Amino acid sequence: MILASHLGTLKGMVVPELSLKPVANRLGQMLNVSAVKFPGAVVGELVQRALTDLKSGEVLLLENLRFEREEEANDPTFSKQVTSLTDLDVNDTFDTMHRPMRRPTERLNCFQIGWQDFSWTKKWRS
Repeated sequence: MILASHLGTLKGMVVPELSLKPVANRLGQMLNVSAVKFPGAVVGELVQRALTDLKSGEVLLLENLRFEREEEANDPTFSKQVTSLTDLDVNDTFDTMHRPMRRPTERLNCFQIGWQDFSWTKKWRS
């Protein structure tokens, strides 16, 4: 399983306190797995190496998507790189979907399957 997420509004700046490394540690505990692999990157060689070593049943969490300038810019090349790693997008936060400058539009356009939770749908319709 490969997971990607974001935290904060960083505009492509790396803020060590907003790394998803602690999330990987806690996620491992919650899923009762020995470790969640954490390459410390979103795309690139470190991620490719982690993917090569990933075995069936293991979990990989990418670094905070907001550390990448291309994420907020909705860069199509970056979006394709991220979505090529995953099959499904789950968006459960209204805040990132209802404003074009915060919505990962390009990334979402790359997915075959998407899902929004009930609370998002309810807010959107109101």
